[in-house]
Amino acid sequence: MASTWVSFGELSGLIGMDMATVLCRMQGGVDIHIPKMVTPQSPLARYVGYTALRALASVYGGTNIIVPNHRKDEPKKHQVLLMLDAGMGARDIALELALTERYVRYVAACARPGIRQVSLFDF
Repeated sequence: MASTWVSFGELSGLIGMDMATVLCRMQGGVDIHIPKMVTPQSPLARYVGYTALRALASVYGGTNIIVPNHRKDEPKKHQVLLMLDAGMGARDIALELALTERYVRYVAACARPGIRQVSLFDF
């Protein structure tokens, strides 16, 4: 399922600046599934609260979203490579190291370049 990018401005307009900041720090940079039907016990409610989750569900219910990563730190390429070699998935690495899933995939692609397509000019 494709994910929808939600900017911080759009997110804060929908659920408020404080809850948007919390959600971005806790789940930023990875797919977040927004359920259609929410309850106070929904897993995301512990981060943003039931009221904010209802607002998210009213707009994005039944889809996956990606929000900005507000967990800035030094690049952790070496740690990413070690975790990939240990068999960890991109999502788990992103959450553990406070990175985006996209960055983890980028590091993986750079470390393990794919097969280059042969050019007609190579013959």
